[in-house]
Formats: sequence, structure tokens, C-alpha cells
Amino acid sequence: MNDPKWEVFRFDNSPHVQDVPNTVMMDLTDEKAPQMIYDYVFQNCVMANPFGRIIIWASPPCEQWSQGYASQLNKAKRKGEVFIPDLRVLNGIMKTIHLFDPEYWYVENVVGGQPFIDPLLGPARLKHRPWIIWGDFPLFDIRLPHNYKSKNDKASSRDPLRYWKRSKIPLEISQALKSSLTGQKRLEDFE
Repeated sequence: MNDPKWEVFRFDNSPHVQDVPNTVMMDLTDEKAPQMIYDYVFQNCVMANPFGRIIIWASPPCEQWSQGYASQLNKAKRKGEVFIPDLRVLNGIMKTIHLFDPEYWYVENVVGGQPFIDPLLGPARLKHRPWIIWGDFPLFDIRLPHNYKSKNDKASSRDPLRYWKRSKIPLEISQALKSSLTGQKRLEDFE
């Protein structure tokens, strides 16, 4: 967000984050959402990407299948019920990715999402608990301890924004991802 050479668009469906700068409210369960996102991005681009690249990072909600006590998966397990996840957001993400046809794409989620996401996207490309990342991208090193999230969780369990605070991607991951993209040459760069 802070690099003038990058143009970043954020889309979210939660009113809790509607005031986050550069965020557009969008419900990916709406069949029209991928096209609406595509149209919005190309109508609002103010600069050409200096690398000629479109990169998509998506983090679908994980409250369904996280390993937390309050997840829908764990609630169903405690009741002895079969858990069937709602994959509409993930499907909307994949439709958006196919529409943009980006050079690189990332779908980030939690360990508990693997049994539900793997059948749709294949095995994750990068695993560094608690972050699991599927997609087509150059590998990068997440130099954070595996207990980073739990050690840095300052949000009270009564905080209504706790889920969103815990879902925030650390700056170190953004920097490592950016470095992996800007620090390597593609064959097209030598033309």
C-alpha cells in the first residue's frame, strides 16, 4: 500500500472493515462479483503496473473451519454433526482469478481449511503455520516464528473486531512476498 510503484485494491464483505483505506465492499457470494471487481479495478487504475503484472492475494474467511473452539467445524463436531462448508466465497475468488488471469495468485487460509480447499485448488504451495498458501507464485520465506500469531494476539476474546485483527496479514509477509516478486527476473524481462 505504501509503495508508489504499486497500485493496490482491497475488496471485503465485512462492514467491520469498510473504513479501512482503499477498501471496497464486495460480496463474493454474488455471482456478479467477479465481473464487478474486474470492472472496478480497470475503471479505477491510475497508473500502469511497472512490472506489467497483476497479482491477486485472497484470504477467504476461515471461521468455518479454523481450529478454534468457536469455528463452525468444531461446533458441528461437538454436536456429532457432519460439517459441510460453504465454499461460495472461495468459488467467487477462483472465478475472479480466472477472469483476471494474473501472473501470480495466492489464496491464504488456515491449517483447518486444507481438507476443504485442497480438493478445489490442489495441495498448498507454501505451508508455514499458521499461514497456508495455495496458488501460482514464486516461493518466498516467511521469517516469522510459527507461534507469531498466538504471541502477538492482543485482542480480547470479547473484542468484536478480534476475528479481523487476528486475520490481518503481518507486514513481514507482505514484504517477503513483494521481495520475491521484485527480486527476480522473468524471461520476458530480457526481451
